[in-house]
Amino acid sequence: MATTPVKTKAAEESNGVSRARSLLSGILAIGFIALLFSASYYFLVRASQTPTSSEDTKPSPAITQPVRVKDSEGILLAAASLALLVFTAFAAVVGIFGWKEVQEYIRTRVLAEVRGDLEEYKNQLRGRSASILGHIQGELSLEKPSFKVLHPDLLEQAVDNCREGFRFLKESKGGPRLMALNNYLYYLAILGRRIPGDQFLRLAEELLAVGQEYKVSRLQLTYCRFVATYSSDGNQKAIAAMIVEDLILGKVIDKHEHEEARHCLRLLKSRQC
Repeated sequence: MATTPVKTKAAEESNGVSRARSLLSGILAIGFIALLFSASYYFLVRASQTPTSSEDTKPSPAITQPVRVKDSEGILLAAASLALLVFTAFAAVVGIFGWKEVQEYIRTRVLAEVRGDLEEYKNQLRGRSASILGHIQGELSLEKPSFKVLHPDLLEQAVDNCREGFRFLKESKGGPRLMALNNYLYYLAILGRRIPGDQFLRLAEELLAVGQEYKVSRLQLTYCRFVATYSSDGNQKAIAAMIVEDLILGKVIDKHEHEEARHCLRLLKSRQC
């Protein structure tokens, strides 16, 4: 099964801050351009007004002529050109003096993203490799169809590798985590190694819930095998036995799983309180 990337709350907040900064930067840039255009238009209008004076020897205050429509079109074009020129010069100055900071910012962001992705991929690779190796060792340590342990040392290594695989994949979502957890609990139950508390039983119940929801018989069988080994609750074992019987009667499991289900059912019935 493919994994579905899930954004954390911190990542969503970071994306929200980045979008807000981008929006604010855009608004400031538009406002700066509008201010340049307004200032350019104002000065050009003032410059285009021709002062007139009377023919008397005494100077009189200048009387300005209003701007005509034809003149305003040229003034608008000139104002836009001047504003664009000033803005381009400003951007060039900022680019020259701030390019190193921009490069450093981009490099930092890119490296952070790449390192995060690489770390996730490394954990995925390590976890899958260890879990698959543990599964192979576990299968080689058993005799089929009796499920008798032929090589206890190899089974110990299988459990250790499956545990290591789950350690790398326990923060993942979907298939990789379930695969690693299923292998770990299955061979742990066959080995019968002592475990503390009910934490592992809750993990087994997680497998059961997913297995029943998506009709995955392998996950349900692992839960039942785990209950047969570690649970001291008679009712829980009786429910697990019913689950195994339903899988056998439903004919939805292959030959290997059928043999495993019959073996698990014998264990559950022999250990019920």
